[in-house]
Amino acid sequence: MSFITPFLKATAASKITYIAPQFYSLNVAIRRFTSNTSSNTSSNVNPTEPPREKSYILKGMPLKGLNYSSKGEELIALDDSEYPEWLWTLLQSKKASEMTANDISESDSSDPRTARLLLKAQNKAGIKKANFLKKKKK
Repeated sequence: MSFITPFLKATAASKITYIAPQFYSLNVAIRRFTSNTSSNTSSNVNPTEPPREKSYILKGMPLKGLNYSSKGEELIALDDSEYPEWLWTLLQSKKASEMTANDISESDSSDPRTARLLLKAQNKAGIKKANFLKKKKK
């Protein structure tokens, strides 16, 4: 681990980038210097939504272990733009306070975890509403 230590001491003007493993290669840290000015000046960027991370699996790489049928070819990775947008949000879980009735109707209603989170969100919203009304009466 001592050979990586110099790469972990980054200054404000530098950026640490890790190269993704490809075909069982070794991870190598590369230090690249950037300017202090912001390169992202696009006006269509939504500040509340974090930018979507690119997949570290390159187009054309074989995806071993995903083909569950006994017959058939091994699956090959596609370009990130060829996958649907909802795929990139699967691992982003919502907080219970952010869940609404629409979330339960979109998902499997028989899932006990989702039902519990929705009930928790409804209770929290009810408590907030009651506290707001209580403050307003005073």
